Amino acid sequence: MSGDNMTVFCWTHGQKFGSDDGDRVWLWTDKDCYVPQYDLEYSGPAEEELNYCGEDSEEKDITREPMRIKYHAECDLNPNVQNPQAVTKYYPAGTDILATCWTNSSETVGILGDTVYVKTTDDCFTGQAMLTHHVDLDDVPNCGPLARREVNRTSTFKGRSLPPVPEPVKLQPRYLINVTVGEDWAKCHELPSLESPVVRAYPWDRHIIIQCTSPYYNGSGTGNFGLTTDFCYVSGDDIWQSIMGDYIYMPRCSNFGVP
Repeated sequence: MSGDNMTVFCWTHGQKFGSDDGDRVWLWTDKDCYVPQYDLEYSGPAEEELNYCGEDSEEKDITREPMRIKYHAECDLNPNVQNPQAVTKYYPAGTDILATCWTNSSETVGILGDTVYVKTTDDCFTGQAMLTHHVDLDDVPNCGPLARREVNRTSTFKGRSLPPVPEPVKLQPRYLINVTVGEDWAKCHELPSLESPVVRAYPWDRHIIIQCTSPYYNGSGTGNFGLTTDFCYVSGDDIWQSIMGDYIYMPRCSNFGVP
């Protein structure tokens, strides 16, 4: 519609348009359709110059698919933004959520090879791998193109100069990482403590999945326990790899309200 002249009558709220500099204001036009305010050469703001189109203009048929969190999960502004600061919500295991749409792209950082993320009613994305069951891709709509929502980058008007955007943290979020037992037996404790009761033991060379980490302190130094998908804690000293990793961002278990 570039170059077209049109008359606008009222404004309403809809899907945000225009990435970081955009807004949720849409205008009803003489073409019998809504157009994003962001797309028009219009000085605005419409909320001050035009009448509101009414509550009926904002009625939406939004999908809300009940899902349940299986493993402690973070919810991110955008699955393509690889920055720990982009986490807006922490879902402990067992949390019931509502999925509104799903996304899957080559840019998405996968979790155990699964690159599908669902958007929740908390306006953030969590990995399908963290759920008790997969989302039905036929019943739940695709989210469509995702705006690249940067951390600490906000502006409500076009043309406003923005502060410099910090360089993204060079860490790859994984949340569930596959590690290998490096001792004859790796004891898995009820709590992140060597004195805590042992609930199971993993044999040498066994692959286990770590959800999050907890630090420990004792007379010989410091280290980290990893909470496994069996919901017990194994010492990082018993694992071949570093459960923290040089290029892997692992959340602290305390973020989810557990030790």
